[in-house]
Amino acid sequence: MFAKIRRIFPQALAIVTVWIIPFEIGIVGIWTSPYVAQLTAPNSPIPLNSDEASWVTSILYLGKFTGAILGSICVNFLGSKKSCLITGIPFLIGWIISYFANSALWLCVARVSLGTGYGLAFSCFALYLGEIAPPDIRGALVSFAAMGFPFGNLFGSLTGPRMSIQASSITYFVPSAILIIVLFFLPDSPHHLVKIDDVKGARESLRWYRGGVDDVEHELEGVVKFVELTASTSFMEKLAEFRLRHVRKATFLVMILFAFSQMCGLMNIIFNMETILRNSKSTVVEPSSAVSYVLTISVISSIITMGLYDRFGRKLLFITSSTGVSIALMCLGTHFILVTKGIDWNGAQWLPIASLFFFIASFANGLNAIPSIVSSEVYSANIKFVAALLANITASAASFLTSKLYQPLVDMYGEAYVFYGHALITFLAVPYALIFMPETKGKTLQQIQNDLMR
Repeated sequence: MFAKIRRIFPQALAIVTVWIIPFEIGIVGIWTSPYVAQLTAPNSPIPLNSDEASWVTSILYLGKFTGAILGSICVNFLGSKKSCLITGIPFLIGWIISYFANSALWLCVARVSLGTGYGLAFSCFALYLGEIAPPDIRGALVSFAAMGFPFGNLFGSLTGPRMSIQASSITYFVPSAILIIVLFFLPDSPHHLVKIDDVKGARESLRWYRGGVDDVEHELEGVVKFVELTASTSFMEKLAEFRLRHVRKATFLVMILFAFSQMCGLMNIIFNMETILRNSKSTVVEPSSAVSYVLTISVISSIITMGLYDRFGRKLLFITSSTGVSIALMCLGTHFILVTKGIDWNGAQWLPIASLFFFIASFANGLNAIPSIVSSEVYSANIKFVAALLANITASAASFLTSKLYQPLVDMYGEAYVFYGHALITFLAVPYALIFMPETKGKTLQQIQNDLMR
């Protein structure tokens, strides 16, 4: 029993620690839902008008853009583990600034800092887990880490309405501090150590992450071969790698997967869920309570599907998730069409709530985790930081555009056509996955590279 715990403990410690990163992202994402409502109220401690509130909401993604650049540089020169550690720093700074903020300007500064941590996170946490995990459980580990996102959403939705900004800032500060402290003592990934010519250190790292197993030579040989086959010596040589078809294919694949996950309308729905329910004229459940119920479904769905990625594969679940999200958005859009036309029918009370439940559950079943899983698998070691940068910039741009344009488009065309637009974009993910997305389930990183080359 003790030997089994010893084998499992190192990876369990790493995965639980890294889980804090998407957990913080989830909190950062949901933060505006309770607090913008408070800050725009007549008795607000920091009065905001609608334009200032819009900037506090969307400027997060400008910080994410900065974080994407910094994260890619950190991954290249410091490795994925140290990059995960550094991710905690802008989160800490952001919560400190939030605690002392007394104006819209300082809230925007805090959100930029938090967004920088957001961008850093997507450059490194999936790569780190992909480098330390055995191929047969790699998908499960990365999907478990991605579960931190809905847990963070739920935690933020429960604590935000019940805490002042100062109290919540202290609460959200603590996980980031734990992240930095624990990661400081964990070894670098074997891939990074081989990359910097520390084969002895890579061997010890593998032994540690495999729970003290002595026979790691075969796996170490695979790591060395993978790094050597994709090694290049200069930045220009790394850029030259993008002339290779399989490198371009891997990079565009991840960029488009992240774009689909951001443009499906998730953040618009999370940021505006209470408003959406009020405008839908559904009174079955109090809108503020419905938000917590919906986010609870997200957590449950993430737990249920955690082990499915290595059983049914990434491709099938991505297609299923995209289809479910599209159907939910179509149903939600159709309800608003009926509301606009003044048509009263028996399903008017339950359809918007059911649509949101189905949307969140479907997103958690694939679109949430699969882009991160695939990004941890398809990049060559030498161009990971450049490819991750491009993918992260794509996600940041898509996030900023969808969040910033939501309210103007709703004012111009109404909720129905905005949701129809998100549904159409998300449904396009189905033929894309069928035609272009490779299945990476259960394969080593070198096997995935070989498949892409073919």
